[in-house]
Amino acid sequence: MRAALGLGLVVALASPVFAQPDRGLRDSESARNAALDAGDAKAYAAYITADYLTVGADGRVKTRPQLLAEIDGHPRTEKPVPSEEQWRVYSSTAIDTRRLDTVGRQPVRQTIVWIKMDGFWKVASIHETAIGG
Repeated sequence: MRAALGLGLVVALASPVFAQPDRGLRDSESARNAALDAGDAKAYAAYITADYLTVGADGRVKTRPQLLAEIDGHPRTEKPVPSEEQWRVYSSTAIDTRRLDTVGRQPVRQTIVWIKMDGFWKVASIHETAIGG
């Protein structure tokens, strides 16, 4: 009986919650996007982990230093429009899957992995896949 209750508790804690993320996560997402829009690499760095990696739709991997150098002083002029967004939240980890459409570019499916560290949400990884015609 205790084993069954314990297993039920573990499953409940590990099961995702399909809903809108909490305010702290949404605030972190908004601040990260604002820093990207402004070309503010220092502000953007506060919202990504030290070992951050991104894989673009072309398969190229970018490290944290590469991404920050790309952002620094270069405000985002083309803003993608997200749709089909689905959040899954697992305690201190959140996964955001969405479609991004940008004028003049092929649409992509994007998966963002968020980690809650010391009470703050940070992106650990982003992966993009091109959506075929």
